[in-house]
Amino acid sequence: MSRARVAVVASLLLVAMAVMVAAQPRELPLVEGRRALSLQGDRYGILPLDEASVQRTRAVFDKVVRAAGRRPGLVLDLSVLDTPRVVGQALPGGQIVISRGLLDLTGGDDNALAFVVGHELAHLLREHHAALPPRQPPDLPIAAEHASVYQEKELEADRLGVLFAALAGYQPTAAIPILQKIAAALRPDGLHPAARARVDAVREQLADVAAHLEVFHLGLLLLGTGRYLDAARVLEQFVAVFPAREVLSLAGVAWHKEALAHALPGPFQHMLVLDAMTRALRLRGEQGFGYRPPPPDPAFVHGMDRAVTLYKQAVDADPGYAPALNNLATAYLDLDEIDLASAFVRRALKAEPRLASAYNNRGIIRALSRDPRHAEEDWVRALDLEPGRPEIIENLARLQTRSEDAKAWRAKLPAPDRTVHAVQMFDGLAPGMSLERVHARLGDPRFRTLAVPLGSRSEDDLTLTISPTQGLLAAIRGDVVEAVAAFGSARAATREGLGPGDSLVRLERLYGRPAAVEGLQALNVWFYPTRGLAVFTVRDRVLAIWAGRTAR
Repeated sequence: MSRARVAVVASLLLVAMAVMVAAQPRELPLVEGRRALSLQGDRYGILPLDEASVQRTRAVFDKVVRAAGRRPGLVLDLSVLDTPRVVGQALPGGQIVISRGLLDLTGGDDNALAFVVGHELAHLLREHHAALPPRQPPDLPIAAEHASVYQEKELEADRLGVLFAALAGYQPTAAIPILQKIAAALRPDGLHPAARARVDAVREQLADVAAHLEVFHLGLLLLGTGRYLDAARVLEQFVAVFPAREVLSLAGVAWHKEALAHALPGPFQHMLVLDAMTRALRLRGEQGFGYRPPPPDPAFVHGMDRAVTLYKQAVDADPGYAPALNNLATAYLDLDEIDLASAFVRRALKAEPRLASAYNNRGIIRALSRDPRHAEEDWVRALDLEPGRPEIIENLARLQTRSEDAKAWRAKLPAPDRTVHAVQMFDGLAPGMSLERVHARLGDPRFRTLAVPLGSRSEDDLTLTISPTQGLLAAIRGDVVEAVAAFGSARAATREGLGPGDSLVRLERLYGRPAAVEGLQALNVWFYPTRGLAVFTVRDRVLAIWAGRTAR
């Protein structure tokens, strides 16, 4: 496509320009965005949904949206304009518009398309329209102070576009060539940073995003191996970078489980979505009339307060997000707020009628409300949805009035893994080794470090030492290694010979079925707590392997 034929309407623009200028007083964002889309459609035409290129684009869009999370008030959607011009816009109210010409620039590479979509989505999720100064008519020069604000938002959208693409399972390095192609087709407009500046910034961001994703993986490892307080603090570090609904809910789970470590176990086992190995507290009525429970431990109060706050933030980000609704229900169960627990369980089941955790928790509510028949129905339904879950089987056993019936249910419980496993290591890099040995082992002058503060005391903090060229990482506290990881194209492998890029068939052959498999955005995490192992997979391949101390 020649430069003369590429009449760039906008490439990754922040605004629908003419409509925004003309709207006086300014319309509601959704009305404004739909009006802009209508004008674009009248001018160029919109490709139908059954067009192959549109289906491909919307499939990428759906994955990136799931990774990025939604926001209240945004009706996110994507349309493809039928024009060879290079058009990419985020319209107010939630509409993303790209053109056939921009799709051509991606060359059929879904990784490049994921960055383009993620960039535009970032404008919407970060509400850049509301933060920008009024746009002047195109025939007037752009004030320098206004141009700098626009450029700042573009760079932020680049950074988040890289992050969203990575979390959706795409290769974020594709951002650089697509930015270079767009820059070659883009006439300077004062709104976007210079092409070289953007490419250089994205190169830096790729390294930064990779490092922060490892913070996220570390948090999941700590959660899966029972180190809840550290997991909560690490995940909150990632929440500060990426406050998506899934991450907010996950950080809430870590605080919730840490809180329960400071409370008495109760009669039934509830289920949190993501790593659901938690018991409920003793609840109202269990000890008989007149029983007064002891005052709660301050650590329990603090942990539950943080958990409820994070769950609510996840629900605010997406009111229909069933895992966070279910987790709020379990939190209110633990706080003896049965009515609130019931309300959130109902919302969770309305949002996701096949969520076994919600049926399990509703069964607890019914059992505590002296309705054993319906409690059993809920637990049987939950077990149909997730066969073999020990929490559900144990609840059914405890509900039985005859000891032989309870024994029959408990006979279905899987045998616990009591094997003592050797500490995992990657080519000599292992938990427990000294900082001096880590530096000698990595031997990479280009390794980078990332501080992960975990509290008021510096000795509690973690530092990630990352060697991108070797695909190795060590998480260090003080001068001792807490966890190690192999990722990317690393040649390193575990003691048993598992490495990044291996198939899930090989993973299961070497380690058997995991204690839990949890899905989060594009990732699945296979947890092996007795080995101190968390294996991150995308599609049918191992993405990264983390090894730490074994579960408590």
